Amino acid sequence: MRTTGGQRLLKATLPDRTLPARCAAHPGAAPKAPEIEAEWFPEGVETRPTVRCGLYYVSLDGDTLYAWQLNDDWLNAGADR
Repeated sequence: MRTTGGQRLLKATLPDRTLPARCAAHPGAAPKAPEIEAEWFPEGVETRPTVRCGLYYVSLDGDTLYAWQLNDDWLNAGADR
C-alpha cells in the first residue's frame, strides 16, 4: 500500500453506463499507464478507449468504470491552485 503521492486507482459500477457530465474525450496521445497496480485493476487499461474526468483517466467496460490518476498530474494540479 502507498500512502504518499497522487497515484490513484478507482473502480465503480455505473448501472446506467453513463459517465459523469464533466468527463470529456481524452485529447492527444494515448494516456500513460497507471503507476500503481492492484489485483482488481485490469492490465493494459490505458490501451482501451479513454476519457478524462478531472485528473483521472477513465475507461468504461460494460457498467464498470476503471479510473487512474498519475502523480505528475496531481502535482501539476496542486501547482495551479
